[in-house]
Amino acid sequence: MVKRKKAPKPTDCGPWGLSAPRPGHNPPEFLLPPECFTTIKSAFRGRGAHGYQNPMANKPVIFISATSDLRSARDLVGKVLYSMGFEPVWQEIAATDGGELLDVLRKRIEPAALVIQLVGQRYGAEPPQPTADFGRVSYTQFEALEAERLGKKVIYHFLDDHFPVDPAATELPEFASLQAAYRQRLKDTNRLRYDQIVDERDLKISIYEIKDELAELRLQADRRDREFVDRLDKQTAELAELREELRKAVTDVTAAVSPKPLAAAQTQPDPIPPEILAQARLLLERGNAEQQALGMIALKQHEEADRLIQQLKSKPGNPIDEAFRLLALEGDNWYQAGDPDKALGPYEQAFALKPDDLAARTKVIWAHTFARLGNAAAHRQRVVDVCKQALTLVPSGSADWARIQLLLGTGWPLILASTEAEAAENTKRAIAAYGAALTVYTKEGYPDDWAAAQSGLGLAWSGLSTGDKAENLEKAIAAYEAALTVYTKDGYPAEWA
Repeated sequence: MVKRKKAPKPTDCGPWGLSAPRPGHNPPEFLLPPECFTTIKSAFRGRGAHGYQNPMANKPVIFISATSDLRSARDLVGKVLYSMGFEPVWQEIAATDGGELLDVLRKRIEPAALVIQLVGQRYGAEPPQPTADFGRVSYTQFEALEAERLGKKVIYHFLDDHFPVDPAATELPEFASLQAAYRQRLKDTNRLRYDQIVDERDLKISIYEIKDELAELRLQADRRDREFVDRLDKQTAELAELREELRKAVTDVTAAVSPKPLAAAQTQPDPIPPEILAQARLLLERGNAEQQALGMIALKQHEEADRLIQQLKSKPGNPIDEAFRLLALEGDNWYQAGDPDKALGPYEQAFALKPDDLAARTKVIWAHTFARLGNAAAHRQRVVDVCKQALTLVPSGSADWARIQLLLGTGWPLILASTEAEAAENTKRAIAAYGAALTVYTKEGYPDDWAAAQSGLGLAWSGLSTGDKAENLEKAIAAYEAALTVYTKDGYPAEWA
């Protein structure tokens, strides 16, 4: 007996590289990774997932229908078909099988590309009740008739009275008459058949003579497999494109919603550009839950974003990296909503999880800088403390170092001083910090940051209460004029004003 190939053992990609989405998972995480498509294609191209030759790959299925006394003949046909590159299958039938066997037979016949029936003298076992479609028939007769009903080609091989058979119980005369009538109906309706098969040699020849039909099956199977692999190639390319779009969208939208300094009297962050909003909509439509929350923040759906973030935070066993991202996302949501005070809590919690993360420090700094509630002096002192700590984490003269110096310049003058001398000292520290930032920030390389440092420098010089006041004012004017070469009225209306 030629056995059907067992299904491959399940892997991370499922039996053929397919994985169902895990509960609570959202797209695109349940989308099939490209390696799963490779697993499927390798199976159809004759290679298993581990590189071994797959003997059943690309083999059209041929169902062999025969009664129990023709087991040896059926095995012979199966061996011939297998040697020709096909997958022969059949269903063993016993007289005690119940009516549910009809459903089993339907499932075995459905994938077959062709049915070969060996038509002998024996009727065989029959269902307990006449079938709905064909009336009283044996299981073997049902196999061929059901295949025809499904539109499959059936080739009948009529075995002669003298064809050698396997031992079997003698049938009732009624059954012999039913089988004789069946054979006659097949002949009367001119079914495709081979007659006068006397022995095994004749049977083998009759199988080889249908080589044209078998060759067409092979071509059809090859065509289907090529089409299937082509579809997988297309889906793999589309999936890779979507993944890249989502990756870029996450990067761009994250940068857009991250906290940035607010201008004087500015209560809301700057509007997000239309192209970033389009990426945010992509995240909302195709991203996973965390990415959807990010999209909602950019689209000003702050309450909905917070509900989703809280749901994600409530999942048990969140790893530190995920908890950190969700806390930072929660803070970004409220900062973008124009509520830096509400952003402080999650930002500080994220900072506590990863105190060496520069982005986390920066978010804490901006939230404290623009907080409107609580102790103003404490907020400003926190800004300076976090900045001073951050300077120890980055290389001197780097862009990150310059960013921290810029933040220090913003923070020093805002610290509540107990004396005028202390206030003047803080202002001098701010001037030094802005000057340090400008050693890195050039107008050509970092125009926005350079202008921000020049504007801050002008504010610091104009507020310095010690030294030559006229000279201080001249330096302030020079810094402001330098900033205005970047902060034009049309390009930066808030900063220009």
